[in-house]
Amino acid sequence: AFFAAGGAADEEVVCPGSTNPMLSVVTSLAPACFTGCPQVCHPIEELVADYMATSDTKGLTAKVCKAKQSFACLLEDAHLPDCSSVLAAGPMIGIILPMSMAELDAQCAEFEPPTTEAKSAKEDTSHVCSESANPMINMVTDFSPSCFRKCPQICEPLGNLVSAYLSDPNPKALKSAFCANAEPFTCMFEADAAEDCAKVLDAGAS
Repeated sequence: AFFAAGGAADEEVVCPGSTNPMLSVVTSLAPACFTGCPQVCHPIEELVADYMATSDTKGLTAKVCKAKQSFACLLEDAHLPDCSSVLAAGPMIGIILPMSMAELDAQCAEFEPPTTEAKSAKEDTSHVCSESANPMINMVTDFSPSCFRKCPQICEPLGNLVSAYLSDPNPKALKSAFCANAEPFTCMFEADAAEDCAKVLDAGAS
């Protein structure tokens, strides 16, 4: 049905650079869609080729998101009326295609590069107590990395406390270990560090 008599004429002007004859199965659904958004020809041709070669639907969404700007053209108000039938036919090539920009954004969220804020958050927790031999100290430093930047001298004694707690969660023993090496911890109560260290202190009290 897709290769109706009029299809050949459409194929001559729609996606003329295509080398995959199976693309005409999709373009014949709505030639005007591909005329209005010619940049989507190659990405859809890749989806068709991948699906025909392997029938493996995994990874198709990633390919859509790699060409997100091209697919966004299909969802623009000027093109959606022509392109909705193409998008609805996604299951023909093994994928549910988005029917709105909101759906496209949602599908591609996991493939987006991290935002500046996310990168900053990740960088914020790096290089904190990096010389500590106890990896479990990250459980504490994550509460407030800035506290440990302002008071790096607490890293080693705090790592010792964490190890002691994991070995024997006895409050009296921990208090004794803390008091035996309390000097480094005074930094946490100084004016320029107290606010940053409050979360760490609260966590220790809980």
